[in-house]
Amino acid sequence: MTENPTTSIGTYDLLGQRGQEGISFSATSGTGEGLKVTQRSRDAFGRAAVKPVQPASYKDQNLLSQLLINLMMMLTGVLDPDNKQNNGLIGLISKAFGFEDDANHTQFRNLRDDLRMRGRESVRDGMDFSRFDRSAALAAAREGQPLLAKNAYGSQMLELIGKHESAGDYNRVFAHKGIKRVDLTNMTLNEVLEWQSAYVNQQKAQGYSADNRSSAAGKYQVISGTLRQSMKELGLRGDEKFDERMQDRIGMHLLQKRGYSDYLEGRMSERKFLTGLSSEWASLPKDASGRGVHDGVGTNRASAKVGTVLVAAERDQALSNVFETARTSAPPTTVATAAAAERPRPTVTPAPALS
Repeated sequence: MTENPTTSIGTYDLLGQRGQEGISFSATSGTGEGLKVTQRSRDAFGRAAVKPVQPASYKDQNLLSQLLINLMMMLTGVLDPDNKQNNGLIGLISKAFGFEDDANHTQFRNLRDDLRMRGRESVRDGMDFSRFDRSAALAAAREGQPLLAKNAYGSQMLELIGKHESAGDYNRVFAHKGIKRVDLTNMTLNEVLEWQSAYVNQQKAQGYSADNRSSAAGKYQVISGTLRQSMKELGLRGDEKFDERMQDRIGMHLLQKRGYSDYLEGRMSERKFLTGLSSEWASLPKDASGRGVHDGVGTNRASAKVGTVLVAAERDQALSNVFETARTSAPPTTVATAAAAERPRPTVTPAPALS
């Protein structure tokens, strides 16, 4: 009897801090193996799935339940993007989480289908895995760069910072009247530095005071001195594009310099952490007063709320805690493996920005 060859349908990783925490899984067709989850995550998922979760009450679920529901949606979305009711896939995922009997398989399937039937609105408040980039994550992990699961560099905190600094616009610049939009994401780092220098000189020539001049650019409103220093610390040459991925990388680098990992792991006080963030980004508050370190300097004013900042950190920490390192069986090296790596990722409705 000829055994059917195993065809790989992809390897995926969600990495947490230091590239050491997260759930890493591979999936193969034709086998019951390939998807492995740590016991801690199994237990947590089991507790969250004791009773069916109704879409209408999704927002009322605790953070752990929401994260696990989104993990399930992410797994089935990646591996079964057309929602073909793949019983083998449902059995594989259920088994990975310790659900061995048919009743649990049915519960898993019903939860997934109920959420999808009601539309993706029911999971919009959860995490967004749609922009996850495995190759970038693994490369960063090899470099020892801290990672948090959310997007390219995976952080709810970064999304919050981007919202308040630039409305999430990677091409945003510190604008005065008459300034044309700049296509920053198609410029190299060196070109951005040149543009920043020229732009500051232009503002000076137009009579703007020192407090009202700025070279801030991109989603995280990085000024020229900070960009130059970040390039040095990250070993960048300057010919790399200042695109979305690079801006996320620099944003995470700045966040870590302000002690994000230390704060999440309890080695930095809340007060010191908030002050550091506010020193880096003027839109963030330094304490419960809501005021920022740079309030009153030019047009600077903190707009984010302290509670929202701390919730973003809590969400990042929850992901790091829930998804532990999981060793996986590597899929075979085949043409299908390469094809899977190039397959477009499914579209996932992004989580709404924190307010």
